[in-house]
Amino acid sequence: MSPKERRPIDQYHYPPQECSIRPEDTLYTLDEQEFGDVIVADPADRTIDVKKPIKLDGFHPSVVFAHARYPTDEQSKSLLRLGDWIVANGIDSPGDYRAARDLLLRHPPRLAAGQSLRMQLDEDVVQAACRLGLVLIIPCSQFRDRPAQAKHSPAPA
Repeated sequence: MSPKERRPIDQYHYPPQECSIRPEDTLYTLDEQEFGDVIVADPADRTIDVKKPIKLDGFHPSVVFAHARYPTDEQSKSLLRLGDWIVANGIDSPGDYRAARDLLLRHPPRLAAGQSLRMQLDEDVVQAACRLGLVLIIPCSQFRDRPAQAKHSPAPA
């Protein structure tokens, strides 16, 4: 039997709470040390079975958490493209990346003339969101793959 197969599996019970831990999640202790892998999660019984490293066989922390790590390669490239554009054109120039640059400058969203972010007296939250979604100004340059104007077919005879 390999050391990986000999790893102990302990079952833990947790109090009523919202829990999103799932099988195959890796659990960590509060000091961010890896504690083990979830083998079984039973939300109805509020139990999780954890396969732990042999060195942690007798260790039973009172708190653990699951932490998903996502690669940030694409986000890094996107920020570099934004930075390159700003270096070449200036942060407050007209052109691409306007919304991102407005966020950096702490400018409010650009809305069609006369519109405000404030809810109007006669609208609820959903109505306000719909109204604001329709009045955000999005430059056509952000939709390069779309034609600037819709092409109309002749009316059928």
